[in-house]
Parts: sequence; structure tokens; C-alpha cells
Amino acid sequence: MRPSLTFLATFIVLAVCQTLATATPYWTEEELEAERQQARQEQSPRNIETGTRLPRTPLDEIAYFVKYRQLCDFLAGLQVTIQGQNFGGMREGEVGGDFSIIQTDNTQEAIRIWSQYAIWTGDTARYGQNIRNAWTYNINWPAWREEGGGYYAMHNCGWGFEAAFKFREAYSDTSMNWYADSCAWWVMNNPLSLNSTVNVAAQGLGIGGMYAHAVYRNRNDWRDHTFARARLIRNWFEANPSRLNNATEWALCGGTALWGVCNSLWVAYPDSGELWIDQYGTQLETWEAPSSWYHAYNTWYSNATFRCWEITGDSLYWNRGVFYADSLLAFDVDDDGGIPPGTCCISNGNDHSWVSAYMGWMGLERIISAGPIVLAEVQAQATPDPGLPLLEGDNTTLHAHIANLGTDSIECYVTADDNGNYSSVSQGFILPPGEEVTVSFPNTWQLPLVEDIALPLRVQFSLRYWAMTANPDTFEHGREISFDLRRRTNVFGTITGPLDQSTVPVHIDFYAAEYPDSIWTSVDIAAGEQYSNGNRPLLEGNNRMVITTPLRYLTETRDFVTLHDNTDPFDIWLTASDVVLIDDDSGEDYETFITSSLEENDEAVRLWDRQTSAVGDLSSVPWLIWMTGDDSENTLTSTDQQTIVNYLQTGGGVLVTGQNITDDDNTAQFLHDVFYCTQDREDTDRLRAFGLGDDPDVDGQFLLLLGSQGAANQTSPSSITPLDNATAIFINDTLTEEVCGISGVHGTGKFIFLSFGLEAASGQAGSTSRAQFLAEAKEWLTETVDANEGPRQVPHDFSLLPAYPNPFNGSVRISWIAPAGQTKTTVAVFDLLGRQVSTLFDGESRTGTNLVTWAGQNASGIPVASGTYIVRLTTPAAKLSQTVRYIR
Repeated sequence: MRPSLTFLATFIVLAVCQTLATATPYWTEEELEAERQQARQEQSPRNIETGTRLPRTPLDEIAYFVKYRQLCDFLAGLQVTIQGQNFGGMREGEVGGDFSIIQTDNTQEAIRIWSQYAIWTGDTARYGQNIRNAWTYNINWPAWREEGGGYYAMHNCGWGFEAAFKFREAYSDTSMNWYADSCAWWVMNNPLSLNSTVNVAAQGLGIGGMYAHAVYRNRNDWRDHTFARARLIRNWFEANPSRLNNATEWALCGGTALWGVCNSLWVAYPDSGELWIDQYGTQLETWEAPSSWYHAYNTWYSNATFRCWEITGDSLYWNRGVFYADSLLAFDVDDDGGIPPGTCCISNGNDHSWVSAYMGWMGLERIISAGPIVLAEVQAQATPDPGLPLLEGDNTTLHAHIANLGTDSIECYVTADDNGNYSSVSQGFILPPGEEVTVSFPNTWQLPLVEDIALPLRVQFSLRYWAMTANPDTFEHGREISFDLRRRTNVFGTITGPLDQSTVPVHIDFYAAEYPDSIWTSVDIAAGEQYSNGNRPLLEGNNRMVITTPLRYLTETRDFVTLHDNTDPFDIWLTASDVVLIDDDSGEDYETFITSSLEENDEAVRLWDRQTSAVGDLSSVPWLIWMTGDDSENTLTSTDQQTIVNYLQTGGGVLVTGQNITDDDNTAQFLHDVFYCTQDREDTDRLRAFGLGDDPDVDGQFLLLLGSQGAANQTSPSSITPLDNATAIFINDTLTEEVCGISGVHGTGKFIFLSFGLEAASGQAGSTSRAQFLAEAKEWLTETVDANEGPRQVPHDFSLLPAYPNPFNGSVRISWIAPAGQTKTTVAVFDLLGRQVSTLFDGESRTGTNLVTWAGQNASGIPVASGTYIVRLTTPAAKLSQTVRYIR
């Protein structure tokens, strides 16, 4: 129901007191005056052909309707979908602060664009919900409410008329007539003083939209008001005709004002309009010189130009209008349907909703509406990809991708023909406007033999289509696809190495030499089998195979040449790895520091990227380095830990290095049980390591963990506490003697663990190089463990190790050593009054080191108060205790 004028007046009074906080592009009077002063200083004569023309694309090479639908989707992507006061509103731009600006004019413009799409296609559902949501926003923030009135509200009301008019036409829905009525009421009662370009242009936009609504509502008072204001604007132009090409202010220009006169006075009196346009119209700007918002001016010049064509029928104006549309489309560089308003936003690709909607109405709509447009396009496709060479005799499926680039539904047929060997016709299908479809031909094509045809092999795709109307014209569009057809060949042989009695199990990726980035085929070969390229023949000529071997061998790349009648084997001998480096640094390139040092020692290095997959078979690998870089979570997963244990138990030697391994709670038990250590300090801030002892012989070595010859990545190297079965080999301070490197024996294998990243050792300032340390590490790790060597004798008594850290404010680690045998053990926390706070462990201790943590909570999980607490270990034969201090 149409609201009463009393209601509207009350609504307006309330609205004037509120300003939409997000609407920033409004210009204050001071900003407008500054622009006017600048314009007065630029008095050089201006020709109507100012600015730079972009090369015009022929009409039949631009899919205007496809661009229009892109625009519709672009606008839909900028609509606010989150519930709240801005729900349904349109964002100003794609990036930065413009993305946060939501305004009524943008939202009304989008309604107009989406509604026009529905008018053309009859598809009222595609953007129907967007339109409903946009009206929700506009009802909350009506046109005349925004920015407190003045030229901004006048310009908004002009867009309000357009939105309501197109919505009514598309959906036969009159429910928003009241909204247009409220805009008319505001325009009638708030005429602008025509003393500035922005006021004249905004007044033109307001009355240009209002006239059609006045006729529709049969309101002579509204119509007469538009005539009166239009005559004043006409006089404004006649007083200075150059205003048609040099009057720009804010986002409006002389083109806006002229459109308003044309869309009201000259629509009512077309004969007078034609005479007036013949006298003054040629002075319209044809391309505005670059400025912050010059595309806004160009769209308005386009709108006025097309209106002049509609009134006069003069092709000059049609051609200029098409020039505007083509030129503006050229600025859609990312092909998403949106354009930037001008130089302010071109460099950062910030397309705006409002100027894009301007382009849709004032440029594309006029061209599309002059249709109907019946236009389609076909693209040829095939499986396998015809961009790669294909083999004679292969079975190939052909596809056609068809796009309806017009405004009418079309019926289509596609034919594929190779001029003798193959011919197939698709089923007929109907394609709605703007839609795309991929169809497969029903017949599979077996590619001919090379000797039977003239190369290259070509297939012609022909699309026949016509509009779904009476007696339509038939159109055709063609595309050709070429195939690089090759002879087929095969390769076979044996892959052996010095560490295996029979052929080695491998994975092989085959490549055509001309296409090194695309795998042609892949095979997996089991131990004892001869290799081949499997079921997929290779291309005759130059090929390459990349052989992924077990870790005991280096990865191999072999180039080879085969002819189509090849019968000779191609045998391969693998090179054994001297060392395997597990790259577990989450994509960093720290491994290059280690590999360069190993190669300096003439080591044949096999690199394994842990991110790709779990570590493979380590049998017959002489020694192993595992580096974790800067990782602090999942530094060594449970799978990694088991891999290391299995390798040690088979007599392998492993060096593990990483500055955050001890910080990872998932590794604590592993470090205790396998490397026989616990964390001492999480971050020592000590960028040095002093060697001692001869297991390995690092006595006197000094590693400097900074300098340009290292990774320079040590931000939190830690220190560790060796347990009974580990030997300290590096300390980070000669006074405190904090340990940062240990060695030991686990099972029949040896280990070295560094609680810092070896990749950072630079070898500068007289320090030991990575290569020197690695040479000593290899010598010791690859020595066979003596039968009498191994973990030291298991203790006979329980011992409670010092808690760490102590004092603490997060969690504290409690560890103890248990003798052989399954002994019932309880570890509990008591306060100083002897009351039990929490039980940390109640079960059977394992032989050797055991570990639990306490997070400063009671048995119910509630944090305890700060203070001193007693940790008590109780067994049938012993009671041990120590104090810890908790600081919250």
C-alpha cells in the first residue's frame, strides 16, 4: 500500500537527522569549491575529441551479452550477505576501504542491472533473491535519506526511479511503486539551486528518472515539474554550450544533465528535441581525459549520446555510443565484468560496483537492446589433451564447448569431421541465453596410422544454430583442432645396483623430451622384475625416464632414444647412496646448507622430502640425517619416531637436528626412551656450540650458529639434560655447561641429537665448518657397535630426577628412573599441609626413564593457587620427594 504523504514527511524529517556512516564518496561544499577553482585555472580550449581513444573492436567480435552477465555476477559478488543493517547493500569497490563502503545508490543501480537481465531472458530467478535483498537495504536506507539531502539525495532519487521502473517491468510487481513515489515527492519539494555543475547534473538525473514515473502514475504536477527544471537546464547549456564537454564534478557531468533533458522534455517534444540536438549535440564530449573518476563521466556521455541517437536517429550518436561501450569494456582487464572508476583504482585492480553498473545501463544495454542478438561460439576439445602428442591407434573422444553469446535461446547441432576417417554429429540441444555447455560426440575415434594420412591431422568442428523463433536465420561457426600424431614405441630392460642380488623395485615416470613438464606414463616395478613402459606406448624418438629408487640408491634420470620397431633392451645400473638426508623443514630450503657440505665431503646424497610422504625403506642406508628446520609442532611424528627406532635397531647411524624438537610435547617420551635426554631450557639464546669428547671426536670443535654462510635461522635453540645412556658432545656455554648435543647407542645403532639446527653453522670467524663436523659424525655413526657396547647397565634403584622448569607457570616435567622389573609406582602432588592435590601416575614404571607432566591443576582440573608443592614418588621399596614452585 502506498504510504501517506504525512508518513513520508515524517520519515524524511527523521531521516535527515541520520547520516549513513559508511557513505564516504560524498563531496563537501569545500571539496566542491576546491575542484571548481582548479577547473577555472584550466582555461585552455577543449576540442570535443579530447582524450585518448582506445582501438575499437568490431561489433561482431564483442560478446556484449556475455559481458553483461559477467557484470551481473560481478555485482552479486559485492552484495552484503551478512545479516545486519547493511544486509543486501552493495559494496563500493573490491579492495581496501572501498570494500567497506555500502551505499543506496550502488544498490539501486544493481537492481536495475539485474532486472534488465530478467527482462531480456525471462529468467526471473537467477538474480531474484539478490534483488529482494537489495530492496530490503533500500527500504532501510531510502534514496533521499543518504548524505543529508542536496545533490546526493537528488542523484539517488534518479536511480530510485530507474530501479523501481525496471523491477516493475521485469517482475510485473508494483510493490515498490511507493518507493518511486517517495523519490518523486522529494524531488518535487527539494529543487536544487542550479549554480554549480554537480547540482545541474544531479537535477538532470532526478528529473530524467522522474518523468517516466510521472507518466506512469498519471501525475501532471510531477510531469510539469520535470519540464520546468529541464527548461532551466536547457538554458544553462545554451548560455555556454561548452558545458556539454567540459563540465565535470563529483561523479556527474554535462552528459548527466543532457540525458535528464532528453529523457523528459525531448521525449515529450521529440521534434523540438531533434532540432535542439542538431544544433548542440555534436559538442558532447567523446572521451574524457584521464582523471580519478573519468570513466563515470564517459558512461554519462555514453548515456546522453545514445539518447540523442534514439531521438534523432543520427548514426553519428550510435557510433559514438558504441565507441564508449567498447572502450570501457577494454578496462575490464581481469574479465570479471567490472571496471575501475578511473586512474584512482586502475593500478590496484579495484573495480567498483557503481561505475560498472553505469557501463551496463549506459553502454551495453543500449547495444544489446538494439538486437535481438543471435550469436554462439564453439571450442574444440579432445580427450586425451590434444595439446600433447597422441599415438596412432589411440581411442580419442571429441568434445565441443558451446557458448550462447546472445539474448535469445538457440537450437544447436555440432559436427566433427576429419575429411575421411571420422565423422560424427551431436544430438540437437537448446541453449538458453548466456549459458554454456560441453557436449561429447557419440562416436569414439580411433586415430589412424601415421603412414595412412598426411600430417598434421586436423578435425573441423562446425556449429549450426538458430534462434527459437518463427522462420529464423541459420548461422554457422567453425573451429579446427590439430593433433600431433606420432608413431608408438616401447622400452624395456633391467634395473640393478650393487646392493641387490636381483633387479631393484622402482617407480618410473616417463616423459616425452618435447614435453618435459607432463608425465606421459608411469609404472611400478617389483623386485626381480624386468622394467618396461607398461600398457601405454611411448612416442617414437627422444624420451626421458625419472627413476625413483629405494633410499639406498640415488634417484636416476636417463634420456634415451627409441624407434617404433625397437627390440633392444636398455639396462640401467644404479648408484648407491652414501647418506640419506630427510628434509623435514616444512618447505624451507635449509636442506641446501646440509647437502652442500655433504657434497664437499664427496658424499653421494639421497634427499627425501618428508612433506611428500613418509620415509621409505631404509635398509642398507649407511647413515641418516634428519633435519626439522624451524618446525615446532609435529617435528617428529609418531611414524617418524618409529622409523628412527627401527633404523637404529638394525644397526643404522642417525643424526637428528632441530632447534624446536625439545619444545614439541609429542617428542618428549621419544627423547627420553630413545635419545636418553630431557629438555633443560626451551630457549637458551646461545648461538654457539663447543665440542667435547671423542664419541664422535668433536673435542675442540666450535660451531658458530650465525653468519651469512649458514641459514641464520636460530631463534630458539634449546638445551637438554642427558640421562644415563647419553653422552654430552656439545655445550653452549663453557661456564654453565648447558648441553646442546648428545650421542649414544640405541639397540645396535648409534645416534647424535643436536638441540639446535646444524644448518645455521656458518664456519665463519675461525669456527668449525659443517663439512668438518659431518665428516666426524659420519666416521663415528658408521662404525659397527661392539657387542659389549650399548646402553649402559640398567640401574638397580629408583631415582627422582630434578623437575623442569622449576619454578613454573605452565607445566612442569617430572621424570624418574626405574630399575628392571615391573614395579608398582605412584607419583602424586601434595600441598604443604600434606593434602593430596593430584595423582600424576599410578601404575607400573618402565625400566629406565619415565616422564609425566603437571599443569598446576587439582584432580578436578581446577588451577591451584601459587605456592610450593611436594612431588612424592612412592613404591613398595622407596619413597622419594622434591618440591616445585608454581607461579600463576
